[in-house]
Amino acid sequence: MAGGGSSQSAEARGYALADGALLPLSEEPTLAPFNENRYRFVPRVVGIVGLLVGAVSVMAFVQKRVPEQAIPTSVEAPDDVLPSVELSGVLPFQTWEPRFLDDYPQAKCNDGSPAAYYYRAGDPTKQKWLVWLEGAGWCWDVKSCSRPWHQGLGTSKSFPRSPRRVHAWTRSMQGIFDPVKDPLKGIHVAYVRTCGNDAFLGDSSPQPGTNIPGLSWYFRGKAIIEAVFADLRKRDNLGTNPEHRVLYGGCSSGARGALMSLDYVATNLVGNATTMGLLDSGVWLPLEPHLPELVSFDAQTQSFLQFANASGLISTSCKSAYGEEEQWKCLRGASRLPFVKTPYFITQSQYDLFAISVNFFGRYAPFVGVGPAQKIYAEKYRRQLVHYLPVPELNSGQTIYSTACYTHCTLTSHTFFKIKADGIVLAVLFHRWLNAKTPYQATGYLVDRCDGFNCCPHGEDADKVVTTTTTEAPKLNTTGKTSKQWLSKMPGWSWLVGRP
Repeated sequence: MAGGGSSQSAEARGYALADGALLPLSEEPTLAPFNENRYRFVPRVVGIVGLLVGAVSVMAFVQKRVPEQAIPTSVEAPDDVLPSVELSGVLPFQTWEPRFLDDYPQAKCNDGSPAAYYYRAGDPTKQKWLVWLEGAGWCWDVKSCSRPWHQGLGTSKSFPRSPRRVHAWTRSMQGIFDPVKDPLKGIHVAYVRTCGNDAFLGDSSPQPGTNIPGLSWYFRGKAIIEAVFADLRKRDNLGTNPEHRVLYGGCSSGARGALMSLDYVATNLVGNATTMGLLDSGVWLPLEPHLPELVSFDAQTQSFLQFANASGLISTSCKSAYGEEEQWKCLRGASRLPFVKTPYFITQSQYDLFAISVNFFGRYAPFVGVGPAQKIYAEKYRRQLVHYLPVPELNSGQTIYSTACYTHCTLTSHTFFKIKADGIVLAVLFHRWLNAKTPYQATGYLVDRCDGFNCCPHGEDADKVVTTTTTEAPKLNTTGKTSKQWLSKMPGWSWLVGRP
């Protein structure tokens, strides 16, 4: 997403760009001091090795005496077979299927390889789908696209295809994709892989006669979105029933792409289904970086608009408001939100770890200590974010959830089950929002008001709460210590809403 251009290249300093953040390419190993006790078992090890060598010799002799076909060539299961032990705790309908979009010629990665998504068929009785755009950053000019991180992200050639590799890739999923706790409760899922470096917004072809990164690439994010929905309608009958409901979103750059295309998807791609957005950490702000040599988010966006031909997902209303010269602002979350008509759920931290660390350090720095200067910058970010977050109108179906934790992409993190805003655990709120029967019940504004950097409370694991909670309104807190004290001042609002 974001990144920076300093006088010294990222590669020269030993960093690659990850979601716009500079990550260490390698680190020198630290050598432990010599410890003679470490080697007291050497004679014993030598003896054991001798025994193993003898055993191998015996096996070699036996192999000569036994017909070749009687000896297995590998102790591993075939690549298309999954050991049952690896699937313990996973529901029968939670197997992921790779779907490469070969039949959709415009749905290409940067290098021209076919884009892909991974489908997890849900409970057959469910009529809900989640289409999730993977986040992994973008590039906006030749220099940023030349970084090894972005060049590696521009292809689907390394995407897993066999069941074994697919399972290995998905088994570490967390948050809403947790296969055991299953917060999605059997919803059908299409997980769209990123391979275009364009936040799913671009619409351009390579320039002929060049091998320069960026200029020689396809930017087909918009076509990838269109192909995914066309494929879901063809294979899974999405949108054939007015009862169908589509949750459409993503994390980080995936959330930015989903935010910009939400109304387009709801109007053109889902048939008779109803659409709601699910957006995590995708709201960019007009905040200048702490280091002047870094490329600001605004500067990236201005360059990207022409570089990847990303105007196709700018709404008419937004473009009319900003004009031709400043239409790039319609690709900035803070400016685009007021023009989004489709209901959505947004979770955005007031101390977004990615935005703050990238704009302060020039790289994604989740494990770097936070000093006084960074905290001052973080407070600027917090004030500006709260200013730009919209207050939902009654019955709009919009929910704003903003924790004061120093975090990024909480929906797909283990913190999903613990993190709080306004006293409500994110997993609990998501469960209630997901099961809301009316727009009234799906409307909310929960924004932390605690004082100080990273001041959010962390609750107990909410797994049990999620399975037992209802949508009944909680009792008002009479101590005046939580946001619920303001509920009585907002008659007609759903229980989710807490706004002073």
